[in-house]
Amino acid sequence: MTQSSTTRSLYRFLPGHVVSPHGAGTEPESLEVPYVLQSFSFTLGGTTPVVAGDYTIRVVTPVNGTVDLVVAATGAQTFTQFAAAVAVAGAASPVLGGQFYWSSAVGVVTAINKSASTSIATPTTIVPGATSLTPAVVTAQSAPVLPMGRFYVYGTPQAILAITGTPRGRRIGALPTSSTTLALLRGVLGRPVNQTTLADDFNDASSANVDAYKAGQMAFGVQRGEVCVVVDPASPTMTDSLTQEVHVVIAAGTYSLIGSVAGAADGGNTIRIDNAPTGNLLGRVEATEETFQIGNVSSRCVMLKVNRTN
Repeated sequence: MTQSSTTRSLYRFLPGHVVSPHGAGTEPESLEVPYVLQSFSFTLGGTTPVVAGDYTIRVVTPVNGTVDLVVAATGAQTFTQFAAAVAVAGAASPVLGGQFYWSSAVGVVTAINKSASTSIATPTTIVPGATSLTPAVVTAQSAPVLPMGRFYVYGTPQAILAITGTPRGRRIGALPTSSTTLALLRGVLGRPVNQTTLADDFNDASSANVDAYKAGQMAFGVQRGEVCVVVDPASPTMTDSLTQEVHVVIAAGTYSLIGSVAGAADGGNTIRIDNAPTGNLLGRVEATEETFQIGNVSSRCVMLKVNRTN
């Protein structure tokens, strides 16, 4: 019999795979994958009261094509009053009310795209006279992914309308940056216990974002336990030698995968976590690295024992 396909879950060293049993040996936490929603402003200017007539906001949507929001001004409204009327009309629109959160303040209408993965062209406006309605981009859409098997830090809340500071509020996860210190490293992005909330292609060898949590999803962080961590492609082979160094990549240089580990330092682009020279043990190698390949996905992974607690 010739085996023609392999289930990736049968591989021992998948990125983020948690080796230690659940219970006292593992300390996990839930993380929120950050994102920035695209938003636009529409600013009234020129003649006041607002010149009477129809004011049009034209939006090219990804599903419904071009959609016009038309709001009539009475000729007696202040900028603040008419901006409020536009926001009410936008929220009531069957299409644009579903696409955006609408609000207004002091003559400015704000429309926030509800989709973390959608970016559209700046809307245009049509006005009947000397009162202007100027569109502008307030925030650009950003939807980073958090790859499994990489070290993470805590980020700052970026999601508009995010719920934080409650008993159920989850920490924001982010990859390290060049300013990350040893004290800021929290743990490793693990594989999910419950995969039902992930994108359909997260485990697909043909996906560009294979083994990654996407914007708005809940991620699984491993602070203490044995977990498989991605080894940077440029790293020397990592073994279970007692003298094996472990360095976390925080900036591009010799290494390119931020949050991965390497067996040798690269100046300020890496942080050593295996007990030297800081004397602070955050991670050590438990088993020599392995490489798996399926489809067009190839990954070097090493089992680390990480030791960070809340």
